[in-house]
Amino acid sequence: MSDVTDRKYIKTKFEGVFYRLSSKKRNLKTGEPDRIYCFCYTDAQGKGHWKTVGRHSEGVRPPMVKSERAKFIAEIAVTGVNPTARDKVTIGQLVDAYLEWGRSEGKYVDQHYSQYSAHLKAKIHDLPVSDLSSGLLSNLKAELLATPTGNTKLKKVAGQPNVKTRKRKTLAGQTVNNIFSFMRSAIA
Repeated sequence: MSDVTDRKYIKTKFEGVFYRLSSKKRNLKTGEPDRIYCFCYTDAQGKGHWKTVGRHSEGVRPPMVKSERAKFIAEIAVTGVNPTARDKVTIGQLVDAYLEWGRSEGKYVDQHYSQYSAHLKAKIHDLPVSDLSSGLLSNLKAELLATPTGNTKLKKVAGQPNVKTRKRKTLAGQTVNNIFSFMRSAIA
């Protein structure tokens, strides 16, 4: 019974693929503990980590875990970012990296960045990318479309010399589209 509750990882015939026995869930047919498959990898500092893929009862098998491990390691090699640490990346970090890249490539990104800085930076710059949702973006867009801006001086009404009105100006729809297009380019 002690081997069921141990967190011991048991090696499979596939490189880097292991399983451990579940202490809570058992196979209904055989009564044996369910297998939880995972793989190991090392980060840039040489420290080892475990990533759980799934259970045997859910259809996960060692060859599947081997291919998941290969994809995971390939993504680290290509992007240089650990996929599990991607959730900690903020929108601000992506925007800053995009600005650096755009300027180095000679692209003109400063005008759209100034619009982003003026209207959205305070609201979402420190937000993790994983928390970004379509509902949040819709709310931000509606908020921007209602944002007052521009010249708010009293204007004379044509044909009535003594009557002055104050027309409230808001951000133009194209300005909002430019801000969101800039964000989309930075995040994608």
